[in-house]
Amino acid sequence: MLGRPPKRTKSMGERMKLLNEVIDALGGRWADKDLDAVLFPAGFFKIDGQFGPVDSQDRARWLETSELGPACMSVAERLAIERCGLLVTGIDTRPARGFSGDQLMVAWSPDGVAGVARKLFPSDGDTNESDGPAYLLFEQDFIDWSRVVKTPTGNTALLCDCYDAFALAEMAIGPTLKRSAMRYVFDEQFDWRWLSAEDRDSLLESFAELVSEAEADLVLVGVHRFKRPGQETYWQRHGIATASAALGGALVVGAAHFRRGLPDPGDLARAALACVGAPKSHLRAGLRRKALRLPSVDAFIVRVPGAPDLSALVSLVEG
Repeated sequence: MLGRPPKRTKSMGERMKLLNEVIDALGGRWADKDLDAVLFPAGFFKIDGQFGPVDSQDRARWLETSELGPACMSVAERLAIERCGLLVTGIDTRPARGFSGDQLMVAWSPDGVAGVARKLFPSDGDTNESDGPAYLLFEQDFIDWSRVVKTPTGNTALLCDCYDAFALAEMAIGPTLKRSAMRYVFDEQFDWRWLSAEDRDSLLESFAELVSEAEADLVLVGVHRFKRPGQETYWQRHGIATASAALGGALVVGAAHFRRGLPDPGDLARAALACVGAPKSHLRAGLRRKALRLPSVDAFIVRVPGAPDLSALVSLVEG
């Protein structure tokens, strides 16, 4: 998508216009395909709410009854009719309790929320407080099966919010310095506490068990933003492709905001953040890692009439 994640909840109406334009454009274009999902970036919507302290059932109920819920379920119903799979959107919330808001990836079906993933592997910028309140972790998210969803085609998809994709490689080759960004965790008695190195290892071991048992063949990653096309290459090499390698070559697909221009839909080799079949050797390649891009099958631009700043590159990825 062109632009950046919204700072205000009032932007929901504009975002919904773009979402519906994308769904309109899909109608009939890939009629011979049975799709798993239509994926939008992390932070595509911004709403009020504190989802960290509650379990996955309450999260789903709150989302379904929010102002966003009925609209997303209606779109999901349209997708189901067109055989376009689940609707997967990023949703951020406003800061609360002295910490930054939640960062969620939500899978929607016509019946409601099919899955929710709350970000569990923060970047250093999320928690070093240089740009504002820090991101708070919740232990339940590391064992929450709500981030594992079945798609209409029968595939098992793992939902990841932004830097969660790096957690998959971290568990395969770590420990690395990346896990030091896991600084604060919720504590019922003291509201929060510092995470020790042993705490971090324990939480990631729990998540590793979930990922192993899930045996996902598809990873859907919402990324927040890049400045311009070309600056996603680092993410492709070290986030998307390494996630594929960590999961035995699973298909990994990402969606992101681009602040200054969209990738060229005519360059199918670079039109999507995607990888499939990455070898295990990619995990140990370090700075020598290659992008291992999976080219799009098709790609096109969608614009909202009368709103030139509302546009998106829609890519078809198969793997």
